[in-house]
Amino acid sequence: MQSPWRFDHNPWYGWSISTVIHLTLVIAVSLLLMPTGDATSELLEVEVTFEDIGADLVELESFTVELDTLENDVAQEDSASSIFELTDPAAIAFPSEILAIGEANGSGGDGSSTASRAGHSGGAGQTSFFGTVARGNSFVYILDVSPSMNARRGKRLERAVLELLHSLNQLTERQRFYVIVFGWGTKRMFDSEQLFPSPIPASLHNKQRLRDWLAQVNTIPGTDPRRALEIGLALKPSAIFFLSDGEFNKPDRGKFFADDSTEAEDVISAGDPKLIPIHTVAFEDRSSEARMSGLAELTAGQHRFVPAPETHESNSSSPSVSREYRKIVREFNFTEGGHRLALGDALANSVDEVIEARAMYRLELARMLEGTAQRSMARRHYERVTLDFPDTRAAKEAVVSLQKLADE
Repeated sequence: MQSPWRFDHNPWYGWSISTVIHLTLVIAVSLLLMPTGDATSELLEVEVTFEDIGADLVELESFTVELDTLENDVAQEDSASSIFELTDPAAIAFPSEILAIGEANGSGGDGSSTASRAGHSGGAGQTSFFGTVARGNSFVYILDVSPSMNARRGKRLERAVLELLHSLNQLTERQRFYVIVFGWGTKRMFDSEQLFPSPIPASLHNKQRLRDWLAQVNTIPGTDPRRALEIGLALKPSAIFFLSDGEFNKPDRGKFFADDSTEAEDVISAGDPKLIPIHTVAFEDRSSEARMSGLAELTAGQHRFVPAPETHESNSSSPSVSREYRKIVREFNFTEGGHRLALGDALANSVDEVIEARAMYRLELARMLEGTAQRSMARRHYERVTLDFPDTRAAKEAVVSLQKLADE
């Protein structure tokens, strides 16, 4: 009887058996060596360098992302970079010198570190505005353009705008700026309507664009800085320079449906008031000084009263911006590359010297009146020195003289 099991000893059959056995061994060894754990939670080390995204030529150092959130992170970066102002990347020689996205806290790039926003330099540059020096990488300027700024035949507005341009001239391309003007309405620079505005690099081209825009500015009725402060704080700059020449007021509720329940102080207090210093300037009119000084104190900022120059010109306001103003602003020339820090200090010091000289002149007048036994008039002049020129050597000496008169 023949056996039911019959083996075919053809050579191909042996090779097939051998192949199956070897494949099985390879798979078994692979399974033994495979790392355990959830692959979706593995951390992936990715090094990305953005060679060119318009105005923001940035270098993003090595960072770690979760695999399951990588797609969302990339989408956010693309969205942030799309709102940047464009400039010529060839004008920037060293990408490593440009501010990193990481310093902007991942929010799309205001160019300032967290330390800078708190009023610290963090290795950043600086600029000055009417003698107030601020350090950082990003600055917002908020400027009152109410009709009263046309005082002295438009010279008041001209003086403020030229000082703003001088402040911009101190910035380098590594720094950023943004400008907002206000009355009852609020206008952002270049009449921008961007949903998510961002400070732009202080390149020569961008400074010139801003100058040309300011030359076309018109006054806006009223003095309501709330919306301008809200926008400025949302930009998260290193510091804000805020100038106004009069008392705040709000639009008529019946005509403009304005919300009069909040104040400028409420806008600032809604966040962390100490995070972004607001440096205030009460400009040529003391009616706003108490309010402006309080806003600066609330934010750990500095405050200055800038008196009007001693002139015989009428202080009345014209209804519109003069042609002379537009001509002078257009003719302002920037220094390519911006002034260095030493020059910024020199500008600040020159303003301080002028204020000190005026204060000493008033102090000497008070002393002369005291010497002629006109004590009451001398007292009034000493008091004016302390009010008009606070934080000066003359003011300190005037306080001593007032105390001496009181003791006598």
